[in-house]
Amino acid sequence: MSENEVSQQTKLFENSYGARDYKGVREMVLQNKTSFPTDQFHYNIGTLYAKEGELHFARYHLQKSLKFEGFRPEVFNNLKYVDDSLGIKDDAISVYAFVDLPSSFFMIVTLFLLILAALLLRIRVFKKIQIWILFFTLSSLPYFGSLLSKHFVSGAINIGNGELRAGPSNIFEKNGEVPKGQKLITGNVDKGWCRILYPFRYVGWIEKDSLGFY
Repeated sequence: MSENEVSQQTKLFENSYGARDYKGVREMVLQNKTSFPTDQFHYNIGTLYAKEGELHFARYHLQKSLKFEGFRPEVFNNLKYVDDSLGIKDDAISVYAFVDLPSSFFMIVTLFLLILAALLLRIRVFKKIQIWILFFTLSSLPYFGSLLSKHFVSGAINIGNGELRAGPSNIFEKNGEVPKGQKLITGNVDKGWCRILYPFRYVGWIEKDSLGFY
C-alpha cells in the first residue's frame, strides 16, 4: 500500500470514527487486519465493539489483546470499563491468573526468583544446600506452572447463546444459561462441546462455537 493510500485510509478511518460510524470503522479494520499487530487489532476491534454496546464481544477482544501485549494502560482502562458495564462479578480473580496473564509475566517472576536464589546461595543464607535446592526448584514453578496449565485449561468468554447442558450434546438436560460476556475456565472438548470448570455455578457443557478463547 502506497503512502498516499495509507493517508487516504487513515483519513477515512478518522472521518468515520468522528461521525460515530463505529460499525463502518470496525469493518474497515477487519478488511485491513494484516496491517495491524495482533494486539493492536484486537484492541481496536474491542474498543469499537464497546462503542457499539456489544460488550461481550468487546470483553473478548480486549482480553485477547492483553494476552498478546500485556500491561498496556489503555487496554486495562477499556477492559475495566467493559467489565463494570457488564456488571458481571468474576468469582475470584486469582483463579484466572494462569490463563489471563501473558506468559511473559510469569517468566519475569520466575527470573527474579532464580536471581534471588543465586544471590542467597552466594551470601550463604541457607545453612543446608538441600533447602536452597528446594527454594531454587520452587522458584521455577510460576513460569513452568503457567505453561503446564495451558495444556489442560483455557480461558474463554461466552459470546454466544450460552446454553448450559449436563453433557456434551443437546440430548442432555439443560442446566441453565451462561450470561454473555462471562469469563470462564474450560477443560476438555468433546465433539464440539466444551466442559466448563469454573466458575463452579456454571460447571457443565457448552457448545464450543459459543465461546471466544483467549
